[in-house]
Amino acid sequence: MLFKLSISLVMLCSVLPEELTTRSQLKLVSDLKHSYCAASKNWVAPHFADPWFCVERERCHSNGTRLEKYADYKEDTCKTFQHGGKNPICCFIGYIVGMDLGLFIKYGVERQKIDFKHPPRTIGLLFFEEYVRKHYFRAVSVAVAEVYKHSHVCSLVPVRHEVDTVDMVHYVPMVCAKKEECNRIKTFFKEDSIFGMAMDEGVGNEFCENTPEANGPVCCHPAAINEGLTVDSNWETPTLAIDQKFANRFKTSFQCEQYSRLVCDGTTDNCAKVTQKSGNSTAGEFPHLALIGIAIPRAQYFYCSGTVVSKYMILSTSFCIWHDDKIANVALTGDFDLWAYNESGSNETLSDIIDVLEPPDSDPEITDLVLFILRKPLVFGRYLRPACVNTLAPFHKDDTGYDHGTFTGFGTVTTGGRWSQYPKKIGNINIKDVDVSGCQKYNSGHLTHNSSFCFHRTTGGPCEFDLGAPITLEPTNMYCQWILFALATTQITECSSSDHILFKKVESAWRWFEDVLFRDDFDLFEFQVTPPTCHYSDEELSRHNFLHLRKRYSSIYPDGYPIIDIPED
Repeated sequence: MLFKLSISLVMLCSVLPEELTTRSQLKLVSDLKHSYCAASKNWVAPHFADPWFCVERERCHSNGTRLEKYADYKEDTCKTFQHGGKNPICCFIGYIVGMDLGLFIKYGVERQKIDFKHPPRTIGLLFFEEYVRKHYFRAVSVAVAEVYKHSHVCSLVPVRHEVDTVDMVHYVPMVCAKKEECNRIKTFFKEDSIFGMAMDEGVGNEFCENTPEANGPVCCHPAAINEGLTVDSNWETPTLAIDQKFANRFKTSFQCEQYSRLVCDGTTDNCAKVTQKSGNSTAGEFPHLALIGIAIPRAQYFYCSGTVVSKYMILSTSFCIWHDDKIANVALTGDFDLWAYNESGSNETLSDIIDVLEPPDSDPEITDLVLFILRKPLVFGRYLRPACVNTLAPFHKDDTGYDHGTFTGFGTVTTGGRWSQYPKKIGNINIKDVDVSGCQKYNSGHLTHNSSFCFHRTTGGPCEFDLGAPITLEPTNMYCQWILFALATTQITECSSSDHILFKKVESAWRWFEDVLFRDDFDLFEFQVTPPTCHYSDEELSRHNFLHLRKRYSSIYPDGYPIIDIPED
């Protein structure tokens, strides 16, 4: 009897999914989640499903001999993308270069958790979310998970974590708590410990104070929430639950500072030097600009503008979804000289648009905004980076730079002309101007200054093709970042006209951004909470007022930690 029981346990263990143990594997699956193309029954456990993704043929070890076992498959799925790479193929996850070769149960997800009636992008997200959830619950206990489930994350403290040869930095999510509970838990930490210093400095308190529904107004070690757990419990985790709650605006603020780390090359500061407020821009000055267009076999053209706001999403206006009875399906990002190809000072990237997200009908103030979803993640650097959508000035000690904005766009400057060669810009726009009377004609008299901004164009201002182009802010207390203020929801085609252009403010969309923009794009395994390497002096750190990045965390990360070598399509 005991022998039979042992055999049963061995068989059970053999079909329990393993975790994806390396950062590169998690990164690879994250990057492929929008490229889902099929699923098959797992060869060991038929009640599990394995995902397949579109990759270049050279990245797939197999010749596709298991096609007949697909549970959901369209042979032409991968070939329908205009920018799908060379000879794309639908490949089983275990055959993709970078994953462990073979038909392992580790890639399986219980079929009942995947609704295969969803569109492909949604199914790919479901697989990825299951991998993240599996990784999370292997790292923390049920009791710890319950604490996180009912708390709002307000800060992330890194912890070095080594398992065998796998080197991955984990994080302890700090959460909002009552002041007296936090004071109790502080006594268990030395003042010079990373947790003691974080709590003494009040790191994250700004976010808790602006989250009325949170457990309290101070950002504290999670052990403060449950007296039955101690600071010695295992609080660290390599991922977070997909439905984890965060303090208001934390995620957008955190991501904004992550983007600032992309500008430095070692100790060299590559932030674009601005020489004039208006006129032509310099290379890398506005790395968030994007163009929206239509791609058909052997041809493509662009007709609208947008702003990169995450590695998968471009923010624009709903008036850019359709053009010439065709739906937008391609985006150009990272470009500087539109009349040249792959010139220096740019990171030209053409991407397939696979979906469009519109805001909920319950929020009429942001109805004209849309998010274009890209199939592959953008690779960021000094010439291609998102604009920040964290626009709330009170979170910063110094709000200098929040009074005047800069319009930028590639639109034409002459009636009937072509796209501008370089991004044009108009600076010193008074964003405190609340007069919207000049734009009433666009919206039947229902405009409010809370959601709209009416810009009286001047020479070189917005014209044809600038629909969706942004006005951004350049706060003095942040390092080399632009904050998105508004985007154009109307355009004129007579470039000599002195007319008004209606812009939609994005501040009202912050909750939508928090819920949608970073739901599946807030990956702990890609983060590093240390300052930009070219701004490490105490004076510089104080001037830039980093809310999340700390110099003292540098020793926790191994050299080259943020760099993950993943093959590109």
